[in-house]
Amino acid sequence: MKHYQLSDWVDYVRGVAPEEEQIPMTAHLGRGCRRCLGLARWLTRLNTIAEADACYHMPVEALELACAIYTREWLETPAGQGTRRRGRASTTRALRRTTTKKGEAD
Repeated sequence: MKHYQLSDWVDYVRGVAPEEEQIPMTAHLGRGCRRCLGLARWLTRLNTIAEADACYHMPVEALELACAIYTREWLETPAGQGTRRRGRASTTRALRRTTTKKGEAD
């Protein structure tokens, strides 16, 4: 029984494999190859997650906080005003303010 490469299965589950490859791959799965069937199912789930993730747009505030946390700098707006250094405590306070719901206390 012929097994296909990981890259072939990735193309298969994304629907971009050439038709002349899809037909025998579908038949291979239909013959019950557990190894390839498991891989195809896993890649299908992974592809679903990746497609959903690609549709997500991160809020600008969250991106700025991530930059502040990991680079220890806070990017000021509007652009061109430069940056100012923030320590860990002030970054943590900024994160709490951003993630606290309206009406809740800090």
